[in-house]
Amino acid sequence: MKTTVQDITDKDIIISLILLLSFTHMVRIFHYTFRCPIIPVIAASALAYCLAGTILAHFLPDTPAAFWIAFGVTLPITALTYGLTPPVDERGYRTPLPLYIKMPIIIAVVVGLVTLKGQLQGFMTMFPMVGVLAAYEARHSLWTVCRQVNAGILMFLVMMLVIYLTQNRWGLAMGLGFGWCVYMLLLVPYFMAVTNNPAVVAVMESNRQWIGSRACRCLFRSISRTTAASRSNKYE
Repeated sequence: MKTTVQDITDKDIIISLILLLSFTHMVRIFHYTFRCPIIPVIAASALAYCLAGTILAHFLPDTPAAFWIAFGVTLPITALTYGLTPPVDERGYRTPLPLYIKMPIIIAVVVGLVTLKGQLQGFMTMFPMVGVLAAYEARHSLWTVCRQVNAGILMFLVMMLVIYLTQNRWGLAMGLGFGWCVYMLLLVPYFMAVTNNPAVVAVMESNRQWIGSRACRCLFRSISRTTAASRSNKYE
């Protein structure tokens, strides 16, 4: 018996891309626009994803036409949101979480997903497990994160379409191969265009200067404190 994309509830994967996009923009909107604390916003957005996925998993029809309906809904929504999020100048500063904080969060998310896999079904595949942490670490650049998630989803949609159209004739392995080839053909030019964009380069340079100046100030303060402490000890 052949394994196909249909066997892993492809329509759920396609629709879950909208939920992934919604998670990212929900975090951005509530944190930037409504000034809500980032941690409760991330938690609420993740719960909203699980709730929406659970409801949709039990009500979406399991028919051959479901893939095309899901694709036809997801593609224009993603393209529209990408067009509405042009590049902006953001700080780009990241605050990586320590490993002793990351690990419990990852374990809790994995345990929660395993517990809810029966309810989420195919929607579990696109749950933003990394995004839960990345949204906090990149909370000063959420607009840029949303734009890149949009771009990634658009390329992923094309990859899924290629797999769907080729798997029945050449099998899942060949379909995956064709899909990944198309995905890379889209990803490499996009990456080159982004990194060669003067505006993006200027933003990256300003971010490096901002981080560098911040590091220099921290180093200067540290040296000043050390010098003051040594002088104090000397006179004592």
